[in-house]
Amino acid sequence: RDILARSSRGVAADQPDRCHWEMLGFEAVHRDLTRTVELLRRRGRKGVRILVTVSPIPLKVSFSGMDILVANTEAKSILRAAVGQVVAEHPDVAYVPSYESIVLSRAPGIWANDLRHVSDAFIAKVIDRLIDAYFTPATSAAAQAAD
Repeated sequence: RDILARSSRGVAADQPDRCHWEMLGFEAVHRDLTRTVELLRRRGRKGVRILVTVSPIPLKVSFSGMDILVANTEAKSILRAAVGQVVAEHPDVAYVPSYESIVLSRAPGIWANDLRHVSDAFIAKVIDRLIDAYFTPATSAAAQAAD
């Protein structure tokens, strides 16, 4: 069965035999992210740093029956806690704080006109910070020296 990863309830209603909804808890997210890190280590280039983040885009619908604000906060909290634990356990995994940079910022112009997606201008700022932190010659040299 496919895990429903769409924001439309129509797919679940039209094809219920193809859909399965499950709210993953901390342990499941941590386990799956750890497996992903291990897979990337086995199959990826040696010595590559793995960057992870949590999307700031709020959920549009929830199949849990919870209020969408509660469901969104719970889901983001579980994801952020699991990512934090994986980063603490694996020195080659780093967290990129795009979630915090957007959700906790009071800067004008963060959100697009739909007030759900991040504006292109603010995405550019987040990407610039990411590049400065991980891909400039100085940070690349520091990362190589740490290895």
